[in-house]
Amino acid sequence: MARAKKKHKLDSKRVAGVRAETARQKGGSQGECARICAAVLKIAGEGGWSSVTLDNVAKGARVTLASVKKRAKTPNELVPLIVDGMTLEALAETASPSGDAHDALFELMMARFDVLQEHRAGVLAIADAARRDGALAVALGRAVFRSMSKTVEAAHFDLPSPPIMAAALAAVYGWAFFAWRRDKTLDMSKTMAALDRALKLVGKGVEIVKRGL
Repeated sequence: MARAKKKHKLDSKRVAGVRAETARQKGGSQGECARICAAVLKIAGEGGWSSVTLDNVAKGARVTLASVKKRAKTPNELVPLIVDGMTLEALAETASPSGDAHDALFELMMARFDVLQEHRAGVLAIADAARRDGALAVALGRAVFRSMSKTVEAAHFDLPSPPIMAAALAAVYGWAFFAWRRDKTLDMSKTMAALDRALKLVGKGVEIVKRGL
């Protein structure tokens, strides 16, 4: 399935906000946070989630241990920072998603998978650990839901209740993520196909809600 190219305009304030936040992520204390997140993903990708400690994250990010502890008391608390950073990066790459609601959400979600793909080993290590660690699963789930809320907002369409749509999009993401983790294609074609199918199912549900059936 080809990635959409047609563009439509988004709320200029939202676009400016995403870009400003992304810029903040690259400098000052936020730049330090980005290095911490990158270190976590690298360590997890090389040795699994159990190899992630605050001490080796500090060493990998070349920051003080105090700087890491200022943001998280445990490795699990670093996961929401990673998810938030990836969300900002994906949204910054799709400041003007294309077409109708389906196409816009497809583009926004695939931008997210593009980011995930860059850190595939680390992301999969976190996902695998979350299946065995309830606390990590809760932290990851909350961060993903917050991310989906931002994605719904970024689509900038007249959609039903944003919290309900965020929950629906989280389910779509979960389905597509399941395909992505098994997708060995260079263009992530299997991920795109799974995402397209899931979004179409949600779209049918949205139309039913809009008709009041």
